[in-house]
Amino acid sequence: MNNENIALKTWGMLIMLSASVCFSIGGLLIKIIPWNPFAINGSRNLIAACVIGLYIYFTGHRMKFNFTVLAGAVCMAGVTTLFTVANKLTTAGNAIVLQYTEPVWVILLMFVFFRKKPSGLEIITIISVLIGILCFFFDSLSTGKVMGDFIAVLSGLFYAGMFMLNQFKEGDALSSMVIGQLLCGVFLTPMVLRETVFSPSVLAAVFVLGTVQVGLAYILFSIGTKLTDPVTASIINAAEPILNPILVAVFYGEVLGRLSLAGAAIVIGSILFYNIRQSGLWKSQTGFQKFSREERIAFYEQIFDQLSAADPETDLSDEMKRQYRLLEEYYTSGEWRGDYEADEAGLLPPDLKRGVLSQDGVYNLLEHFKEGR
Repeated sequence: MNNENIALKTWGMLIMLSASVCFSIGGLLIKIIPWNPFAINGSRNLIAACVIGLYIYFTGHRMKFNFTVLAGAVCMAGVTTLFTVANKLTTAGNAIVLQYTEPVWVILLMFVFFRKKPSGLEIITIISVLIGILCFFFDSLSTGKVMGDFIAVLSGLFYAGMFMLNQFKEGDALSSMVIGQLLCGVFLTPMVLRETVFSPSVLAAVFVLGTVQVGLAYILFSIGTKLTDPVTASIINAAEPILNPILVAVFYGEVLGRLSLAGAAIVIGSILFYNIRQSGLWKSQTGFQKFSREERIAFYEQIFDQLSAADPETDLSDEMKRQYRLLEEYYTSGEWRGDYEADEAGLLPPDLKRGVLSQDGVYNLLEHFKEGR
């Protein structure tokens, strides 16, 4: 790895860490703003839509508008609204950690809608996370905060829906984000008219929520994922559910109960382990000990070429089926989207063969192979 690549990776890690820090201040700011959660969420999203809209304008990102993007926008609105409500009804730690269960709901939704059976690792992760969730609920029974925990879980479910929709070839994360923020802004911001406290500190907290905790955080996240490998990104992202309750405990005095702390450790540990194993899955199957984005793309490019040359109606060898599964896992794991965005941002070597990053190419090949089988 040359010095330029090392510098890019270092910048990517710093940007991802900055995004996690920005995200993590949400719990504290929502707690200290004495407004109802709908007014808070409408205001912060309206401000964030302006910030991200400017980013889209100056970067020349092409907005999309279709059913997939609109569905993603509804999920985005659901995520932020439910998370804000949950922060008011339960502890900030419970809210963020229960939202962090999103990968488990992705696994379950993939099974329900696409009949993709969970792997052994996924089943273990589901069981572990459910045990962690039960710890939160049992702890909340004595404090009357069960409804807040339930809403936080729903936030994670909407987050999973948003993630899945963004992976579809018709999807676009930034378009869904801005439209979802505008939906919240238009329908929820009028709730501010019912509030009575508009002190400078409250207005400043709302402004920081919109500009930094949502707007800047998502911009940094979108940039950081293009410069960081999935394993590193997963580890850095775990900083948010850890920092969030710490900030609330230090500056607001709200602490988690013992059972909730145990549940948080189980959930964060399980999701982090799952993300790392999923991101490094191809490495263990191919024997690579160290890998870069370019090596990963070259590996899947070879599979893409072999499947493209095969006839799914006649070539049903075990090796061909294995390659089909590998390519399908790559395309649906989120790694493909990161590699695609890196290509769009001009971060890949110009001489690197990248047919596997064609938006329609992989999708059509997988569908063709699936029909032939």
